[in-house]
Amino acid sequence: MHCMPRKRGFTLIELLVVVALVAVIGMAVFATIANGLRIWKMASQQLADEDAQIFLDKFTVDVRNSFEVRTNPVVATDDAFEFMTMVKVPVMDVVTVGKVIYVFDSSSNKIERREADFVTMASHDESLTSTALKDVSRARISYYCRDPLTKELSWVDEYAAGHLPFAVRLEFSQERSGKSTSFVKTVNIPMGT
Repeated sequence: MHCMPRKRGFTLIELLVVVALVAVIGMAVFATIANGLRIWKMASQQLADEDAQIFLDKFTVDVRNSFEVRTNPVVATDDAFEFMTMVKVPVMDVVTVGKVIYVFDSSSNKIERREADFVTMASHDESLTSTALKDVSRARISYYCRDPLTKELSWVDEYAAGHLPFAVRLEFSQERSGKSTSFVKTVNIPMGT
């Protein structure tokens, strides 16, 4: 009896089963990666919102602790607010009198918080600068104060009286991942005149 030699290789059925298994595994891997990217985008958006909320909390504490000093009048414009408040001295780990300046830099799209303690101010050293918030597309600071002529209270963009206003409002928008988020914070000043 003469046997035909058996050919080595894969049958059509075997090849179709392998192709189907590879396709199912590929779809599962793609779905897992797509889900991971979606979760990462949600988490990064929440972190951006939390950064803005932390910044607003710091702004609130600084403004509420503000006070007037005759030798350092308040400077208040629509993109900057300079005032005396309590600041932490990192070297000595104490809180003391100092100056804080919030400035919106439209060229670099950030709001900076600059601070200097009383010793630094007296020696005319450069104040410490820390970027408070990035990716800011627009920012505006307005002030609730009494008009010197009419004696009526109103919101203004620039305040030249040299005293603290009754309240400060900070409005800004952040651009993250093509999405714009707006924030508004109004802070009453207990010592405002």
